Amino acid sequence: MVTSFFLTHYFGRFFTIPIFYLPIYFAYIFFDFSSSRNVYKVKKTFIYLFSCMILSIIFSVKNLTSWSSCLVYILMWTLNFLVANYIALHDRNFIFFKGCVLSGVFLMIFTFILKSTGYDPAQYFNRPGMNVNQISFVLIFPIYYLIKKGILLSSLFSIPICFLLQSRMFILKYIISMFLSKVRFRIFLLSGSSILILFVLLNPSIIEFTYNLIYAFLNFNFDYILGYNDERRISLLFIGLYIVQDLFPFGSGFGLSNYFNYSSNYISFYSNHRAGLAHNFYITYLGIMGVFFIPFLYSLIKPLFKSCNYFFPLIISFLLAIAFNEYISSPFFWVAYGSALSRYKFYFSQEL
Repeated sequence: MVTSFFLTHYFGRFFTIPIFYLPIYFAYIFFDFSSSRNVYKVKKTFIYLFSCMILSIIFSVKNLTSWSSCLVYILMWTLNFLVANYIALHDRNFIFFKGCVLSGVFLMIFTFILKSTGYDPAQYFNRPGMNVNQISFVLIFPIYYLIKKGILLSSLFSIPICFLLQSRMFILKYIISMFLSKVRFRIFLLSGSSILILFVLLNPSIIEFTYNLIYAFLNFNFDYILGYNDERRISLLFIGLYIVQDLFPFGSGFGLSNYFNYSSNYISFYSNHRAGLAHNFYITYLGIMGVFFIPFLYSLIKPLFKSCNYFFPLIISFLLAIAFNEYISSPFFWVAYGSALSRYKFYFSQEL
């Protein structure tokens, strides 16, 4: 009976809904509030990010339809800022990063157990309330640690995970992390990419698909995208772009309900589709924050290129991955972000 519970949908949700986030938040509260510091320090980066968020809410107030949804997002973002700020300034032993690595190892073992007991991990983690792409934010931590140890060692674990989960986001993070960490892999990938680009440019079906996308978007004729793989993702991306256009310059305001209030105007164009975000952080939050997203994004990315530490490839892989979803609200993203801004050094030989 115990075994059957661990293999049910209810236990699976543990990995992706906020319950799995709680250890990070509780750890932050414990370490930060139990410290003996007399002055609470905040990095300028997080002051800028928080200011952009508040200004966005002030100027989008006339578009808000649900203050409760907005307040939930304010709390979520603020808590993530605080976690990242603590890691950047005070986590000298990288306890949060190591905790995420161990969580990823546990999740990796659980994935292999699922396969050995006859479950399909990809289907198991792709149910209502779960998403395999959220799982990738946890799994990439031990894989990244292994990448830094060596290509062969990381490949022994990452390649089976890629096949088991079939998560394009995880594959992207793995490739980007390898690309930025290993010179040999960089040369190999650049060579392979040139062949792939040539294939794309000369493939008539890809050219036709691109033409249909542009035509459908410009003419509101969505019959052209029906039947394609990921047609819902494409439709939500289009809706996101329409919201940017309709609500510019101040956006819909923070909160799912506020965004969905406007996306519902377009979702009826797509048969059997349900409302959702644009599956692209940059487009979604441009529609949510309007013009304030531009300084927000600048403040988010610029400090990373000043630090360029051990975690730089990891956080860059996260920033590229959220071009295919909006999981920047995951605290695992902010653990990587805070580590990338850390004033302390993490050495290759440092043990977990």
